[in-house]
Amino acid sequence: MVYIDMFEFALERGRRIPDTEWRVLRRLADRSSEYDVLDVFEPAMREVGRRRAYAAMVVPAPEFVPMTTQPCLGIRTVGEEDAIGTVGMAAVTDVGEAVLTTARRAVANRADLYISGHLTSVIGSSEIIDCALLTHPYQVHVGSPGRGVLGVPPRTQVFATFDGARSGPTETMVRSFDMRLMSEVRNTALCVLTDADTAGGDSGASLYDSDGKLIGFCSERTELGAPFECTSWIWARQVLQMMRLKPSEE
Repeated sequence: MVYIDMFEFALERGRRIPDTEWRVLRRLADRSSEYDVLDVFEPAMREVGRRRAYAAMVVPAPEFVPMTTQPCLGIRTVGEEDAIGTVGMAAVTDVGEAVLTTARRAVANRADLYISGHLTSVIGSSEIIDCALLTHPYQVHVGSPGRGVLGVPPRTQVFATFDGARSGPTETMVRSFDMRLMSEVRNTALCVLTDADTAGGDSGASLYDSDGKLIGFCSERTELGAPFECTSWIWARQVLQMMRLKPSEE
């Protein structure tokens, strides 16, 4: 008899197994061992090995199984199969606390937040600049802008890059920016605008110029069909100043 634990498969594959699928397998397990489980649910059972008759003991996956590895650090929550946001950077507060940044709109009023399978929580936020600070699980390594934060307005009509939980590594083009970027503005967000190359789940991602300097953090994308489709990125220097952060040295 071969025991097949569907929870382990769900964890390895980074997704939950729908209830309908495990119920089908459970019915087969209760019947004759002459049935070939792979014929019924081959995609999920491919790892089991070559085709033959099985008697299976199936354990259903829970409603949510956090991702253990992923291309970039997406933020997930119970009941959502896709990432709801993206980690921007690792930082340290003015009192020495290690935190991670993301977009406030992505995690506001959310509980049970996970990063790479590790529980985190919101410990501070600003609605004005659409920024939230998350506790930094010690098991999670998050990079910081190795070449620093851009201190002058970005060049326009040039390419920049970001890595979003939904879009993955993506190249976009800087189109314009708020003319007040170099001013001390605290009552409104200062933004850099790029082509509308982001998708839901990318909120919070970091935007870098061609020299590897941090430009800003993904905030909002205009609706499809808008007169001028674009994505707005909150100016990184403003976020660091208003949230009293400095990039982590890890």
